Amino acid sequence: MDARRATQQLCLAVVPRLRARDFSDRLPQGHGIDHVDRYRSAVVFAVLAVVAALGITWILGPDPAVLIEEEGEALRAELVELRQVPIDEFVSLNDGSEYRWVLGPGFAPPESDGTWVRSRTAQLIFYLPDTGEADESALSLELSVRPLLTGNQESRSLVVRSGADEVEVELESEGARIVVKLAPGEQQVVELVCDSLDSPAEEALSIDMRRLCVKVYAMAVRRELR
Repeated sequence: MDARRATQQLCLAVVPRLRARDFSDRLPQGHGIDHVDRYRSAVVFAVLAVVAALGITWILGPDPAVLIEEEGEALRAELVELRQVPIDEFVSLNDGSEYRWVLGPGFAPPESDGTWVRSRTAQLIFYLPDTGEADESALSLELSVRPLLTGNQESRSLVVRSGADEVEVELESEGARIVVKLAPGEQQVVELVCDSLDSPAEEALSIDMRRLCVKVYAMAVRRELR
């Protein structure tokens, strides 16, 4: 108990001294404020340097965007109503679209013009309305996509696979519209399979460190399109 009391008394004696400590006697007259300002600036700079270092570590570390998230059955059931799509209507898949919910595992967050595929495999999950038609296999999905091309790449291979069809295309810089036949049934899962992932940072003046494949702009379910 005496040792604790002695320590407390020592702290109480030292702290006021530290608070009242005047460094101005070590500096030329009139430079005390400048010294404090320089000290504060140095502290701010040190904090910013630490934050920058942490940011670089995060960027250069494993990219969580390339991991495929698993979508559980419970979540998929909750999204059924939001994933209803019309027929013969081209719908955008950007951040303002009410149909962005069809973007399943493997897609990056939607942007203003479309959504990037950020995994080797990505899924579009949607539900068709009951048309009352006996031949539902007459329906096809049309996708508007553009590839990410870096370095000397002139094209990128993409496979689009539904429950009834598989199409492989070689996408050039201008992009393309891809059509794949849909399987009968209300629920549809269409996979986009990429040959590889690349970073836009490989291009000059880019600081985008994500690893991407293609960007999907819009989709449409068509009747007898092919």
